Formats: sequence, C-alpha cells, structure tokens
Amino acid sequence: PPDAWNLGQAPENCYLARSFGEGPQKIDVFIQSFGSATPYHVILRGAAIPLRPQRAEFARIALGKGTERDTFALIGKSGAIPMAVFAASLPRPVAMTGMIYNYTRFAAGTVVPIDGSAETLSFDMEDMAPLSLQLGPMALEYERLDACAQTLEDKWNHAGSPAATPVKGPELLHAKEAVWHMKYPENLLLNRISGLVELRMTVDAKGRARDCVVQMATWASRFGEDSCSALERIARFQPATDSNGQPVSALYRTGAIFIIHDW
Repeated sequence: PPDAWNLGQAPENCYLARSFGEGPQKIDVFIQSFGSATPYHVILRGAAIPLRPQRAEFARIALGKGTERDTFALIGKSGAIPMAVFAASLPRPVAMTGMIYNYTRFAAGTVVPIDGSAETLSFDMEDMAPLSLQLGPMALEYERLDACAQTLEDKWNHAGSPAATPVKGPELLHAKEAVWHMKYPENLLLNRISGLVELRMTVDAKGRARDCVVQMATWASRFGEDSCSALERIARFQPATDSNGQPVSALYRTGAIFIIHDW
C-alpha cells in the first residue's frame, strides 16, 4: 500500500495504524500498546472479517515465519464494520492474568508471538477467505510504538511513585486466588461475550491496590470495572521497594482475557 504506518497516542495507549486495499477489500490494521507489561492488541477491521455476534473464535494467526499459532480472536464489530482483536507480543516478558473461563475441546493459546523482522500477517478462521497482509519492514515501527508507550509509562510511574523511584516493582501474591475472584460478569457469561482487558493501578507501600484504571475493555466495560473492583478488594502484593529496600507505592499493570467458547 502507498500509505505508511501512522503512529498515534491516546490517553491510555499508543498505536500504529495503516489501511490495506480499497473499497470492499479495505482492511484497517491497528497495533495498540498499553505499556511494556502486557502484549500488543492487534485489531483487524473490514469486510473480509466475518460479521458475527461478539464472541471468541478459534483462529490461525502468524506474524512471521515459525510464529503460526492456533489461538483465540475476539470477533465483533466497530460501528457496522466487522472487527477481530487478538493479543500478540515480541519476544519479551509479558503478563496476562489468564483465561478466566474456557469451555473448549481443544487447547489454544492466547498470545501470538511476533517475529520483529517479519513483514507479513496472516489470519484465517472459519467461514472466511484466508487473509495475508504485507506489513512492510516492522522492526523500526515496533521501536516507535514502544518508545511512545514508554513515555506514557514514565508518566504513570511518576504518578504512582511520587516520593521515591522503585528499583523493584510490586508482585502479585496468591495469583490464582486473585484470578478466582475476578468473576466473569454474569450477564456477559450468559450471552457468551468474551473480552480482553488492560488495567493499571497503584500498589501502595502496604501491598494494596488502589486507583485502578480500566485502560481498555473489548466489547464490554464491565469486564474491566469488575476486574478493578476485585483486585482492589482482594489482591495482596509484595510492595515495590526503593534503593534502600524500603516499601514504596508504585505502578502495577496487568491484562486479563475472558474467554467462553464452544465447539
């Protein structure tokens, strides 16, 4: 395509955006970063994506040679335009709180690995023609995206740690118990709506979460609101420490994916 990747910034994320094709064949691609702690969100929007109710679908996705994965994509629409969302990451540590509900007969991943030198994205799922997009050289684009997201993280870190700079971040204790309390909202569960969530919060020097912000919740804001409420109420953390080993308040970020799926 003649247009280049556009780098943009919103209050809670940075994103790369580009369009491929024209008319009915047009596909808009967005790669969002909410910070280094969690994967990118890759959004495909256009008529090539099946128009179905908001749900989780089994898909085969690749972002480079050797990266092909059987995974879940969240399918829905943006306005009247079909849209698919999936999580993807360069080879570095990232954290997702986990798949909260999973009624499926086959194992599938939740994060697609990215080969930073790859120039092709392939996406295939039931009842659609396989999609192959020539992204072009991406290494520099990912660097630009990460630099933009780091600027946001620096601002959040400063707000979360106004008195001292942490040398070690907070760590979630008893993670399985905390996840168990992040209940699938009942009305969304009954309607089989799946979602991807990004959260940021401050963990104080006593190891309690506060000031939780829903950075993004795909399809339903309640996924994020309920998750924030549960973490503030239930979660316990090993607090961050400063250069003297003293506990200090600090930023904590996490993602969560809520999946309910039948074959």
